[in-house]
Formats: sequence, structure tokens, C-alpha cells
Amino acid sequence: MGLDFSFHISGSDEPVLEMRHHLEFLDTFDSSMAETVYEGYDDFWVDQGILDAVEIGLAAQAGSSVVSYDEMSADEFEALCFECPDDIPPATLARFYQQAFTILQKAISEHDRLICSWSA
Repeated sequence: MGLDFSFHISGSDEPVLEMRHHLEFLDTFDSSMAETVYEGYDDFWVDQGILDAVEIGLAAQAGSSVVSYDEMSADEFEALCFECPDDIPPATLARFYQQAFTILQKAISEHDRLICSWSA
């Protein structure tokens, strides 16, 4: 069993971004700073403030491993969303997380906030 999580627009079942086995990415979200969506559940709101903290966390994770950001192909990105191989190069992972962050940034700019749902 692995870690599955997704980001949704409130009222929509269609995820903006869905990932599996990327605990390092989810760990950049400080859910203790976030408002819980439903009482008794771990789902939390992701707004611009949370995303600003994520950006700092991603920069710290990447360190100097990413010199420039080149967008991955849609197929490569989607494949990595659902499987994170143990031997993935740190620079590739950093590019992937940056692209995921960009997707979330765009969605928040259009919808104000998202719901992060996860299960292990």
C-alpha cells in the first residue's frame, strides 16, 4: 500500500493533480498551518500562503541540483505522478515537483484555494 493524494477544486471530483508515492512532495505542505476541510478528516485547504511555504520547501529540497527548469513531456509527467522509482535522479525529481507546483499555483490563482486529500 502506498501514499495517494490529490488536489481538488471545492465541489469537483476531478483532481487538478493526483500523485502516488511522493511523500517528499506532500511533506512540503505544512498541514498544521492549514484549515481542515471536514471535521474528523485529514483533508486540508491549500491556499496561496500554504503554497508559498511549499515553494520554499521545494527550493530547499532541490538545493543546487536544478540549474534550469525545463518542462517534462505530458507522458513523462503523468508516469511520475503515479510511480516514484527509488533510482530517480534528484534533478529529475526536482523538475517534476516544480512542474507539479506550477500546476497547483495556476489552479489556486484561478480558484483561490484547493483541497488536499490523502490516504496511506
